[in-house]
Amino acid sequence: MPKGISPTVNPAREFYEIANDFAYPMEIIREALSNSYDAKATDVWLTFRLVYIPGTRAKMINIEIRDNGEGMSSEKKEGISSEIESFFNLGDSHKGDDQIGSKGHGSKIFYKSNKIIIDTWKKGKHTHAETEDEYLWNTLCEYRLPTYMYETTEDFEGKGTIIKIEGFSSKQNIFEKKEDIIKYIKWYTISGSFGKYFNNGLMNMNIHLKTYYAEEFESIDFGFSFPAENIDLIEGSKNYCKHIGPKVLKVPFAENKFVEIEIVGALIGEGQKDFIPDTYNLTGLWFCKDYMRIERQNEILENILGGEYYYRNALIFVNCKQFDLTANRNNVRQTSEEYDVAVEAIKSFLKDEVKNNDDWSKFLDKKREERLQEQIDQKRKKEQDRVSKLKEVIDSYNERGNLEYENLIIKIPRNEGETALLLQAMISTNHPGIDFKIGGYNDRSGTDLIIESERKGSTIVEWAELVYTLANLFKWSHPSESFHKIICWEIGNFDGTVKEENGILPTLIEKVEGRYNLNFGKDTIEVYVLKEILEVEARKKRDLEIIESVKSGKIK
Repeated sequence: MPKGISPTVNPAREFYEIANDFAYPMEIIREALSNSYDAKATDVWLTFRLVYIPGTRAKMINIEIRDNGEGMSSEKKEGISSEIESFFNLGDSHKGDDQIGSKGHGSKIFYKSNKIIIDTWKKGKHTHAETEDEYLWNTLCEYRLPTYMYETTEDFEGKGTIIKIEGFSSKQNIFEKKEDIIKYIKWYTISGSFGKYFNNGLMNMNIHLKTYYAEEFESIDFGFSFPAENIDLIEGSKNYCKHIGPKVLKVPFAENKFVEIEIVGALIGEGQKDFIPDTYNLTGLWFCKDYMRIERQNEILENILGGEYYYRNALIFVNCKQFDLTANRNNVRQTSEEYDVAVEAIKSFLKDEVKNNDDWSKFLDKKREERLQEQIDQKRKKEQDRVSKLKEVIDSYNERGNLEYENLIIKIPRNEGETALLLQAMISTNHPGIDFKIGGYNDRSGTDLIIESERKGSTIVEWAELVYTLANLFKWSHPSESFHKIICWEIGNFDGTVKEENGILPTLIEKVEGRYNLNFGKDTIEVYVLKEILEVEARKKRDLEIIESVKSGKIK
């Protein structure tokens, strides 16, 4: 029976998997800034360029990271690779516990490119290193380990490190907007560190950014700050800010072992959130390492505060050096005893903070009061808007001209519905221009009206189409066989809208004023134009009045 067999590891596939874990391209910025910070750089220059791929019209992303830090050495120690080799190697880090990252995984995101070129100076020596494969990332995707070379020469003038990434694998628009890059730098990298709240001797490191189309670098301030405290609720919760901590918890979990947790945060009103780039996605409780935000844990806050969305008025950072991160540093592993101890200590602290400090309850009560008042105000405004709208309609109605015929007084119609009202009024007053009655109305049948008319002593039932203008009828298909008559307020731009029906172009022929025949080839449809019918009767009425005045001697 075979025994003592060690499992084998495919190094190329493992290398590929680690590099591929970095799914979000901007993570290269985080890793670059962390390395510069650990090298004690006080300034870092980030440059993003779009350059043409040789021999094509397509473009690729080139990135340059330059700092004035201590640089990397090519000097080897017994049994230990050099610093420059460590950069290219996997799982081979020279970093100590007081530095960011110690697994040797972070710089592997640089491999998602065509080529890496490094120039670095340390202790009077210049080391130039670069990858040798033509397309670095393609090599890894084929599960082959890429190669690199380096050479070292004396140089007492140079300082720091320059890393050039050619053809970085990313959509070009990821690095297009300066605002998006700055947001990421300030929130997810060492540049947004809140370590100053714990007097950790945090070094200041200035970031200088140049995006695709920029001509100059733009400087980004280092470090994170909460707004000034303001717990006055007299004028509402908008400008409220109550600081939480800073507090350091040392929690024992085994003999002579402790989990150290640093907590700082604030309870904040809506008007104090300008310092948060995205209040919807970034508020709440953050688990952090190296004073950088890693992942949100808002379920903890929801359970403590007793409300699903109360975390949106809190921003709390929990930093723990013992948090173990995934290879891409985007999540906290939840499989260690230290993690469980830390989570329970965080819950306990926040429960005590809420229970023993009535600033929380006062603020949340004020928020509920304001929300209730806002709902009342919205309801009142909605009712006021409704009444105002009704008044506007009445005012508009009063401003419109009247139509008069005997007992008929109605406003000039503006739409199909008001045309229907006018038609019914004319029928009710026995207007001589209308020789039918409405028998039924149905706006879902495809044709509007059922009408009745008397013809040679018999009652004829027909379909009639009602439109505001005749021109409107031809904006959609209306087969001539679907109705017998058309009633409209006015003709409109008939010639500009009429279309062929079944290959036939309809024509309009006037019979008498206000009455037309619409011919569809062999079919003829009667058209009633109410505006013209009323005008005819109005003229007749005026003519009769003149005749009567002449007869009575009022007009000579």
